[in-house]
Amino acid sequence: MGGPADIDGKSHPETDNFLPCKFVIDGITYSSAENYFQCAKTTNDTDRNMVQIMSHGEEDAHHAAKIPNAMDKFAQSSE
Repeated sequence: MGGPADIDGKSHPETDNFLPCKFVIDGITYSSAENYFQCAKTTNDTDRNMVQIMSHGEEDAHHAAKIPNAMDKFAQSSE
């Protein structure tokens, strides 16, 4: 699941949904296509913000882990 596609026997990294690439949709910055897909599955701003924080890198994920109940909320939202 995820990763670059093989097309005609050649790997194409630009097709990887986890490829780091920042883009903005409706004023919200996403860090990858996967980040956008995961945010699209959320039903409220709190969960959406948590998904965004968790996807921006180790330092932000570490910060998010210190937020009370953040990891529980994140786990529940990804089920």
